[in-house]
Amino acid sequence: MHEIVQKTYLVTGGDGFIGQHLVAKLVATGHDIIVVDNHITSMPSEDTPGVKVLQANIEQLNLSQLPKIDGIFHLASIAAPRLFREHPMSVIRPNIHGTERMVQLAELNSCRLIYTSSSETYGNAGDSISSKKMAEDHTSAHLLLSDKSPYSSAKVMGEEIIRSAKERGVDSTAIRLFNVYGENMDPTLQGRGRVIPNFLNALQQGLAIPVEGDGSQSRTFTWIGDVIEGLVQLMQHHRELPLVMNMGSEETITILDLAKMMATVIDIDPIIEFADRLSGDPDWRCPDCSLLRQTIGWSPQTSIEEGLRILISENLIRHPLI
Repeated sequence: MHEIVQKTYLVTGGDGFIGQHLVAKLVATGHDIIVVDNHITSMPSEDTPGVKVLQANIEQLNLSQLPKIDGIFHLASIAAPRLFREHPMSVIRPNIHGTERMVQLAELNSCRLIYTSSSETYGNAGDSISSKKMAEDHTSAHLLLSDKSPYSSAKVMGEEIIRSAKERGVDSTAIRLFNVYGENMDPTLQGRGRVIPNFLNALQQGLAIPVEGDGSQSRTFTWIGDVIEGLVQLMQHHRELPLVMNMGSEETITILDLAKMMATVIDIDPIIEFADRLSGDPDWRCPDCSLLRQTIGWSPQTSIEEGLRILISENLIRHPLI
């Protein structure tokens, strides 16, 4: 057994959904964590030994006041689609100016920077007819100035900043995440654009499930535990990482079938309420994660049905159906 060397990691957006799970994993394995979060869409976490929380916008972070950093996980960004148009600068700043600041910090500390990008960088370029999975060099197609474009455009620019940094020798990579879900997912954002907590909230309250469009649009959903394992492995990987990699499940499901599956797991006859879709919303997405598998051997271990059963059983304990 190799002894774990205690390190100090900085996690931007560390009080968010993915951030909380990542911080818990890193602390459990003996590391010290600095969380930077402005708490626009997250709640401050409880005091935890080994975790220091700085409430701040990352683009304004005073780097000279930080201790030696061994690695940076840059997760900070609003991620709820219904908020992209309401708070566009809160999407743009952390992904562009914040990424620039994190590159500076990585340079100062000669450490690895992992930037969490998004499947939204592909826009609506997915091809459901050929079912060709989306590799990292897949064509991107964006509806300009759409409901989703503040987020997708900011993530594209964040990747360009990572590319520029990598070309001048900064140890960095961008990871395109595909619809991460799991326990404690965005509890403050129900009804504001995250499909699984929206559906679960409706089912728990006996309301109609709000499906946008006709529900035929398909997605892949990736269990939080699988994503956290992948991010930690990437930070610990001893070889140079590729510039950008997909991380997600390759199991597609339509949004309507997702609603029906969740209702089946809870054993409820679903009532579906259809609504307008956001502009710029794609019809199909599925990642090709071959590059990530070749790099660290990662692949998701949790099917969508398995993950939903875990998630729903946990929520039924905390919020039993009446």
